[in-house]
Amino acid sequence: MGQHDGRFSIDDPPGELGPASTLDWFEASPLRARAALDYDPGGVGASVRDASVLGRRVHVGLGFDRGLLRRVSLFVCLPDDAGGWDGWTLTQELRRKRAHDELAEALFAHTLLPRVIEIDGKATWFGQDGTHPNHARFGWGEVLSSYDSRGGFSELHITYADGDAL
Repeated sequence: MGQHDGRFSIDDPPGELGPASTLDWFEASPLRARAALDYDPGGVGASVRDASVLGRRVHVGLGFDRGLLRRVSLFVCLPDDAGGWDGWTLTQELRRKRAHDELAEALFAHTLLPRVIEIDGKATWFGQDGTHPNHARFGWGEVLSSYDSRGGFSELHITYADGDAL
C-alpha cells in the first residue's frame, strides 16, 4: 500500500481507495451510503463528509472517469475549526495545509517537497509563508498539498494517472 501503488484506507466508513478502484466497487461499498453523488459529462463525483483517515476527521471528494477513480481530495478538519467564514483565518488554513502534508507523508511514506512552478520559463517559488504547493510524484500519479488563495482553503489532492499519462 501507499507509495508503491497509491492505495490507502479510509477507517470510517471503511474502504480502500487506489488507482484500481472502480465506480462499481464504490457503489457497493460502505462509503456509498454516506456519499452525495454528482453525475456530469466529465464523470461522477462523490463527496463523503466526516470520514476518518488514520484517525483524522476528513471530508473526502472522489472523481471517477470512465468508471475508474482518478482523483481524490482530502480536507482535514482541525479540532478548532470555526463554522462558516466568520472564524476563517489564514493561519488556520496554513495549519490545515501542514496537516495535509503530514497526512500525505503518513499515507505514502514520502515527504512532500515544493512543486516547481514555471512562469515565463522560470522556476517560481511563492515564498516562505507556507502557501507554496508541495507535492510528490509516483509511478501511479501525484500527491499535491495546496492552499488556494482565491478560495481561501487548503486541500490534499491525489491524482491517479492512467497508463498513457505516465
